[in-house]
Amino acid sequence: MQSNSDVNPAFNAWRLSTGREKEWNFQELIQRMERFATAICWQRLPDHRDDFPALVNGIVWRAVKKADGFKRKAQFSTWFYRIAVNECNKYLRNFKERYETSLEEEMPTTPQGLDARIDLIALLNGLEGEEHMLFRLVAEGEDFQTIGERLGLSRNAALVRWTRLKARLRDAG
Repeated sequence: MQSNSDVNPAFNAWRLSTGREKEWNFQELIQRMERFATAICWQRLPDHRDDFPALVNGIVWRAVKKADGFKRKAQFSTWFYRIAVNECNKYLRNFKERYETSLEEEMPTTPQGLDARIDLIALLNGLEGEEHMLFRLVAEGEDFQTIGERLGLSRNAALVRWTRLKARLRDAG
């Protein structure tokens, strides 16, 4: 695995070079940043390997775009690491929002004609009490903040319970 210090000499060589040598040093710097960004992605997002190429390109692009703003108060590798971690965190936030949105979109949004089917499905799968209410509120199109408040839970707890309930219902048939 590449050491993060490998990007420091490449950055310094690029900054000090001129002409054709500057182009070659820039390509070398890009390759080292890509390897370093990939190592950071492996560390921070091991379950999202399929998204690494786009994420690494975004990290390197952001670093190149901001390279003129690098103040050299720290090592280049430290500066680059912060950019990579911030991009990984942004990716996770966006991934979570996409995942939550897809869960919410799977349920019908109009309550008309759903009551009988909801009650039947809940009955068939043995849902009672809080689980039945959770299922009904999601089917009626309530957001997870509202559902959590109605059930005396946080938004995230309501979402987790919905995810588990949905998996159980899927497994049941």
